[in-house]
Amino acid sequence: MADGLAVLASDGSVLAANPAFTAALPGAIDSIVGRRLADALRETARTGRFIGYDAKNAEQFVAVWEGSLARPAGHLDLVERGGRWLRFYTIPGAGARRIIGFTDVSEFKRPRADLEAAQRLLDDALEGMSDAVVIWDADDRLMKCNSAYRALVRQNPKAMTPGVSLEQAVRTAITFAATSMGLVVGPQEEMLIGRLLDQHRKRGPPVEYTVGEKGWLHCQVSPTATGGVVTRFADMAPLRRQQIDLQRERDAARTARDEAQSANQAKSTFLATMSHEIRTPMNGVLGMMDVLEHSGLNQGQKRTVATMRQSAQSLMRIIDDV
Repeated sequence: MADGLAVLASDGSVLAANPAFTAALPGAIDSIVGRRLADALRETARTGRFIGYDAKNAEQFVAVWEGSLARPAGHLDLVERGGRWLRFYTIPGAGARRIIGFTDVSEFKRPRADLEAAQRLLDDALEGMSDAVVIWDADDRLMKCNSAYRALVRQNPKAMTPGVSLEQAVRTAITFAATSMGLVVGPQEEMLIGRLLDQHRKRGPPVEYTVGEKGWLHCQVSPTATGGVVTRFADMAPLRRQQIDLQRERDAARTARDEAQSANQAKSTFLATMSHEIRTPMNGVLGMMDVLEHSGLNQGQKRTVATMRQSAQSLMRIIDDV
């Protein structure tokens, strides 16, 4: 027979055991029969045959065994180092005797173990994401969410408990966000709720929503193969604040540039005006000097006029340079 069986006396000693049961424990059949089963269990623990038990916790192994199998219909699932799952169970016998048996349940345990491992992997992946993520089933009911999402909805159970509807979660989150900012839920909040629900139900493209005066959320929905949807909320507020600060810096730089250009233009206009205003009378002065030179001056007067002409011409050159 495939299952292992052993008959125990009232004092816990082994009266009989089949080869399958003996093979699960160290020693030959005659080394088990007549001995207390607890002693064989300690030896088994010391060999490290079952995952989770070794020489350091052999007594714990015996206590777990007896605690699980002492009651009627009790059972204990153990996994061997090789990956085989064994379910030990107890059957009341005649008088004070008990029958301990085991059966190989690997066929049932391994798929479940694989599923649990995949579930843990999914949980780890969700918790490792900084964005808020929530998974909805085909009926728009919450299946799973990460801690970032729970923080987003302020740990409100009506928005994060598995089984709550999409509409209830969205309405609860928006209402709570509005009231926490001292706002009254009005047409703007109702419109936001409607847009979120419409985006999910139509599996629409990513949308960015404003929350209050300084909040921005990027919401992306992705359909699943089972008809559900995965929602990801990304906090865009830091990026938006950076963009606003950058735009302010650009506006300030543009304003400074325009003011500098205006100042340069005013300077150029002023210099052109002054040059014209000074050049016109100066040309008149030079012309009158020409007239004066031809008016019969003596040598001393001519030298004076020549000096005046040189000075006027030097001033004109200065004006030209400006």
